[in-house]
Amino acid sequence: MYQFVWRNCKPTIKYAQLCSPVQSGGLGLLDPMIQQHNLQIRWIEQLIGDSLPHSCSQPFLLDHLRCFHSAGSGSRLAMFFPSLRAPIAAHSTNFMVNIFAAMDSFDLEDLQSVSCNAATLLVLPLSSVFALTPEDYWTTKTRHSKLKVSQFFTFDRSFGCIRPQVSVDRPTTPRLAAQLL
Repeated sequence: MYQFVWRNCKPTIKYAQLCSPVQSGGLGLLDPMIQQHNLQIRWIEQLIGDSLPHSCSQPFLLDHLRCFHSAGSGSRLAMFFPSLRAPIAAHSTNFMVNIFAAMDSFDLEDLQSVSCNAATLLVLPLSSVFALTPEDYWTTKTRHSKLKVSQFFTFDRSFGCIRPQVSVDRPTTPRLAAQLL
């Protein structure tokens, strides 16, 4: 400690030992990345919390979040699905980058028990709605990450369920229809 303070010599302790718990012989320091993500939890709770504002900053945070989601999807869905985030959300000067990184660091892989309505399901990324897909399946490729469920499925009002689209459901000029919508 004397050499570190007075002679500016770095300690010869390994980083792994610094971050290891005291019970395992480490110094018990918190990994800086984990600490950064834990500090973001306060802001994440305000963004995904209920509709009653807990602070004066919640409405401003929600309004700011609306600027960084894909058109046609709920703004809070961008918190859970990186492919629904607008490209500008990844800009280094945007504070949402830290919040998105914290959300991405949480283990949210077990979403099998989540149920959502048909409108929400249709705006989700296609790769996120299928369970047990092989890693080399076409929906898991990076170039297909922006595909939404609504491009392949539709809500059938007569049966009250989601079904695959047929040729009648698709417009004859899909690019023109996409530009108009």
